[in-house]
Amino acid sequence: MNNPLTPLPFSLPPSTLQQYKEALRDFKHVVKVHPRDKDAVAKLRECEKAVKAAAFAAAIQTEESMPLSQTIHPDSIIVEDNYDGPVLEDGEGGREGGGEEEVRVTPAFLEELTERFKNQKLLHTKYAMKLLLAALKQFQSLPNIIELKTGDVPPPSEEEVGRERGVAMGKGKVITVCGDTHGQFFDVLRIFELNGKPSNCNPYLFNGDFVDRGSFSFEVITLLLAYKVAYPMGMHLVRGNHESKSMNRIYGFEGEVKHKYDDVMMGLFTEVRSTPSSLPPSLPFRLA
Repeated sequence: MNNPLTPLPFSLPPSTLQQYKEALRDFKHVVKVHPRDKDAVAKLRECEKAVKAAAFAAAIQTEESMPLSQTIHPDSIIVEDNYDGPVLEDGEGGREGGGEEEVRVTPAFLEELTERFKNQKLLHTKYAMKLLLAALKQFQSLPNIIELKTGDVPPPSEEEVGRERGVAMGKGKVITVCGDTHGQFFDVLRIFELNGKPSNCNPYLFNGDFVDRGSFSFEVITLLLAYKVAYPMGMHLVRGNHESKSMNRIYGFEGEVKHKYDDVMMGLFTEVRSTPSSLPPSLPFRLA
């Protein structure tokens, strides 16, 4: 029998205690069936200790050991009267495990956000954090590997065709693949100008390296995440080698975010990037 028990980290994810309890139940069943199996009995005793240790660690877990996304409360941030930028609308329901409202990213918000970034103005901290939390929640609901099929892309609606008048949009069945935007915000806008803005009917796949080197890395990744929240099947993001802490420190993204905002905002970006289901490192792409 292999030993499923490993040393306990101080900060435990919510599912860890439940996993140990399930293992304990299984060991109890094994010992009941084979009461003279010394190895099974030993594993049962070890598992009982692990359950107690996990319960203790969960009980003493503090905010310092919790993910940043669970400790910040953007709704408590005051928006100054002179702020003239885009505002995120509240959606229905609240964030699981907290009182933060979900957000609804509308086409109007995307237009206002794009214009504000073009004018080299920032999104308010409150709305930037709410947007990152919404993107994180969406990524956490995804599997690590996703299969995209052009055959699943619906044709654009009349409203969308009208909104993208003058753009050579495909009649569905097309996924645009881009890569290595590296903070070149105006190049991203040029792509959208030529090929239409992202939507569930006009999906994009960005193959990582959204940030670093360019001066507008924050604007690039924030706009892409906003489209991801607005159109879950219209924006697909895959992690590149520049979606890492060491690369961000060397090539500029970390310094840019701390200059435009602060350490907390950079920490939230790091959590969005580092969550296992966020920005999957591989994504099979099938033309069908």
